Amino acid sequence: VLWLTVAAAVAVAQQVTERVFRLAQLASSKASLDLTRSMTLPELAKLGFAEWRNLVLIERHGDETAMPGLMHEIVEAKPDAIVAIGGAAVKSAAAATKAIPIIGFGPDVIFLGYAT
Repeated sequence: VLWLTVAAAVAVAQQVTERVFRLAQLASSKASLDLTRSMTLPELAKLGFAEWRNLVLIERHGDETAMPGLMHEIVEAKPDAIVAIGGAAVKSAAAATKAIPIIGFGPDVIFLGYAT
C-alpha cells in the first residue's frame, strides 16, 4: 500500500507543470552569446534551471544599428529578464523596457545613467 501511495504522489507531481523561465540575451556577436551562455548555464544549473526543461533562452545578436529592432523582438517575447552584453545592447535594452529586469555586461550602467 505504501508503494501505491508513493507512486500516486510521484504521478501527481509529474503532472504539475513546472514554470518555464524565459531569459533573453542580446549581444553584438554570436561569440559573445556563446561565451555568456557557457558561463551562465552552469551557474543556473546549480540553481535548478535546465534549458528546455524550465529555462528557455531567447538569443539575438547583431551590429549596433540592428540592436533596437532585435531588442523589440526580445521584448515582444516577454522574457523574465534580459542579459545585455556590451554598451550598445545595454543602451537598446534600457531604451526598450522599464518593466523587464536587465542584467548588463559591459560599461558601467550606473555611470551611463541606465541604472540607479
